[in-house]
Amino acid sequence: MDGKMDKIVAIILIILVIMVGAMIYLVESTSQEEETTIISIQDLASKLKDEGEFDDLLETTSKEIILQEYELEENMIQDLVTYQGSGASAEEILIIEAKNSQNVSDIKTQIEKHLLEKEEAYANYLPDEVKKIQDKVLKIDNNYVILCISKNSDKIKEIIKEYMQGR
Repeated sequence: MDGKMDKIVAIILIILVIMVGAMIYLVESTSQEEETTIISIQDLASKLKDEGEFDDLLETTSKEIILQEYELEENMIQDLVTYQGSGASAEEILIIEAKNSQNVSDIKTQIEKHLLEKEEAYANYLPDEVKKIQDKVLKIDNNYVILCISKNSDKIKEIIKEYMQGR
């Protein structure tokens, strides 16, 4: 009978160890999720548009146009907000929330590729806009990719920094 009791006690101890391990994992997972940056891309885009310095009137652009323009796959993107100028300027705000961290790198690569093409196009068309493109703000924060092309990138950096600290 002692042999059976020892086995029962051993099984109970194993179950307890598994349960404690599972609880520790859940607590750590929850605390890591709380540390993840969560921003309202609409709020940040509106703040940039309202407080940033732009020569052009920025208007919203559809998700479909952005996907095509930047050659992005829809399955990479959780959400996006964009404002673009009339074409007479390179000014733009684009904030993308990627579905996961692996997509962030691909999105950034596509944005950089598009910006090179944009620079080439404006070099012959409106050369003053090339400096704005070169002085762009392109920031990665967790699963968020923030692009802003304006006449004052320092002001944009300040707005983003204040927004990130305030949440």
